Amino acid sequence: MTNILNPLQQLALEVTREGPDSVAFDGLRVLQHPDRFHKFLTGRELDIVPVTVQLWPSLSCDVMCPTCPYRLTDARTLADADHQNLHLMPSDLFRTLADSMVEAGVQSVFLTGGGEPILHPEIVNFVRHAKHIGLSWGMFTNGISLDETLARQLFEQDPGFFRVSLEAGNDELYNKIYATDTGNFEHVKKNVVVAGKVALDLNVHWFGVGFTLMPNSTLQDLKDIRETLIELFEASDMGVNLASFRPRVIHHVRDKVVAPQKFSGQYHKLANMIREVIEMPLLERYKDEIRIDHKFGAFSDCDIGTSPTGGWGGAWIATLDHKANGSIVSHLTGSSYNPSAWGFSLAEGSFKKTWGAERRRRVHDDVVKGRTRLPVANGFRTVDGFLNRVKEVFPDPLNDAEAWQLLEGVENWPFHRSQRPEFVG
Repeated sequence: MTNILNPLQQLALEVTREGPDSVAFDGLRVLQHPDRFHKFLTGRELDIVPVTVQLWPSLSCDVMCPTCPYRLTDARTLADADHQNLHLMPSDLFRTLADSMVEAGVQSVFLTGGGEPILHPEIVNFVRHAKHIGLSWGMFTNGISLDETLARQLFEQDPGFFRVSLEAGNDELYNKIYATDTGNFEHVKKNVVVAGKVALDLNVHWFGVGFTLMPNSTLQDLKDIRETLIELFEASDMGVNLASFRPRVIHHVRDKVVAPQKFSGQYHKLANMIREVIEMPLLERYKDEIRIDHKFGAFSDCDIGTSPTGGWGGAWIATLDHKANGSIVSHLTGSSYNPSAWGFSLAEGSFKKTWGAERRRRVHDDVVKGRTRLPVANGFRTVDGFLNRVKEVFPDPLNDAEAWQLLEGVENWPFHRSQRPEFVG
């Protein structure tokens, strides 16, 4: 090809210049998977095997968050009513599933929920097996049970990321979000500091805490988060060095998409406040010692008044519950009202065969065609943010030769590249 940039490369550079203020920015990592992206360009979107699978080790949880998406559908009803027993993924199912996913070409797994993943007594063996078979892994946890021993056992298995959902910078807001007893906020902070020191000892990079915020957060709430982060960074000797910020929304009530949001029109303002009150002062103070993952574009995206279109990103990232049942729309996973459920992920004998089966393709096509509505924020929104823009440039499928020509030299294009392209979503 000539030195003149082709339209796809131009788009990648444009989104790179826009930076995190664009919801499509993180979606650029799909270009780091050219074989899959070739299928997208040639109209074979539903043939793409996920790069990442979100997996629930547990449906049970040790908190009762009022805005938990799985409580607002009905996915957690059984587990919440049955506190005497843990509702867990069987260990043999995890191993069989993980092996089959790797065979299909899946590259990474998010251990999340559903419920609280570290409630699973075999969670260390899960991540040990994932590492053994070459499956990258990351985890989201509320951190209540994250003691020093567990942190060390988990971190020794080389997580791609590990994030404690702290959600607040003061006890009052924390208790409101988690519907928990006074004292858990300080308890989790202590766990985070201890785990941060373990991360420092084991050279685990970018261990940190996450915050999902709504526009009713006060200026004092944001200042408290900033001061809490300073406390965590310094008490852990910078073993804690990552903070992430994402919008908190109500995705569904049962199967009904909530759009517009109650605070629609105010998320962009909140994103600016986070930048001014937290992000800029901390980066000025610590510079490249810390990383602030502020999904500014995702906040702005939540101001839209209607359900977004797209759905192609659901081929790049899948969600499986604790029984390994699959869903296209992650926040409906496990719900009896879920129109995007596609069934047991090993039903056809392997993950790859089941993923390619007619039922999964049909429910995914319903999402793409808009017959199943998407929430304003969803697990593959950043991917769709970029793919939607690609569709604007290339509305019709290309032939194989055209697509490969368009992707020629993509490994050398100077767009924003993720250091962890194996994690999509």
